[in-house]
Amino acid sequence: MQTFIYYASIIITILLPFIIFRIYTKIKGSIEHGYNKQTEVLKGEISKNNALLNSSVQSYFTSSEKLLDKKIEAYDALWKCAIKVKNQLPIEISSFYFAELESQFSYDEIKDNDTFAEILKLIDKHEEIINNIMDVYDTIYLYSPYINENTQKQYRILHIFVWKVTNSFIVKLKSRSIYNWRNDDWLFDKLKASLTEDEIKYIKEKEFGAFNDVFKFLELKIINAIKSDLNISYSAEDSIQQVKMMTEMYEAAFSKSK
Repeated sequence: MQTFIYYASIIITILLPFIIFRIYTKIKGSIEHGYNKQTEVLKGEISKNNALLNSSVQSYFTSSEKLLDKKIEAYDALWKCAIKVKNQLPIEISSFYFAELESQFSYDEIKDNDTFAEILKLIDKHEEIINNIMDVYDTIYLYSPYINENTQKQYRILHIFVWKVTNSFIVKLKSRSIYNWRNDDWLFDKLKASLTEDEIKYIKEKEFGAFNDVFKFLELKIINAIKSDLNISYSAEDSIQQVKMMTEMYEAAFSKSK
């Protein structure tokens, strides 16, 4: 019996490392198999998520590009409308105010002077002129979702100025008087929504060319609002200085052309 136990212990001692190795190999193989399987699953999830992420990123940039294209198109349309609104002001009126004639002539003097014959014809065109101004304004509504509120406000002020001056000028003619835009408190109250106190003071105190400078100020407000929304850098120079510079350039060019 002791001999059996002795030999059995020797056999077990010899076989035990092989048994342990075999068990270890199976366990290791099982673990590696499970690990590889989980790794493949994880790789698949990563690939799937990467595909979704790439798709989302691509979709984002595509949408952003399309939105930017729409905004550029909208602002281009708005600026063209701003110029068109300005041009709806009859040349007879703009020339009259540019030359500061409202303080120099009464209605009777205008009526009796052949030079102002075209001005009196505006009375018969009153409704048509006002309708044209309103039609230009309405075209920008289609682009409203892509234009920020500040830019739309600046555009509205320009439109209000053109509409008010044109309408009031013709209405006053009908009542045999001359509309003086400088004395219109309602008009300047509306301009305050766009222009600063210093800019309005500059306009009221300027002796000649003030009417034209109102347009310069309003155009600058629209341009700067557009640049700001499109993240285009622009000069932060004082608007009064910019208008003065524009006036000097115009006067220099005009004097050379003579």
